[in-house]
Amino acid sequence: TLTKEEVQSQMLSADFRKLHCGRCAACSAPEDIEVLAKTRKWITEVMTTVAARFAAPWGHHDPKRLRTDLVEANISFSEKRYDGRTDLPSCMDVWADNIMCDA
Repeated sequence: TLTKEEVQSQMLSADFRKLHCGRCAACSAPEDIEVLAKTRKWITEVMTTVAARFAAPWGHHDPKRLRTDLVEANISFSEKRYDGRTDLPSCMDVWADNIMCDA
């Protein structure tokens, strides 16, 4: 694990583009940042509606349908990681998991 100073030094010395940082940045690709930017004025309302259709006592409780509902609502986070890793979650995995954990 690199220290904060080592990471900052590498960022300054390399051809590196910082998208955002912290744990949230671990799965994000540039396309995911674009989704957030395009939906910033309405994502909370739509995400709440999609989550309620999933989690309500009368909800569908289907994880695959949850992902489909998000995409159909134009919240199309990436299904594959930008770094190609398959042992860690994609951005869509993280968002869907958050909804299921909150349910």
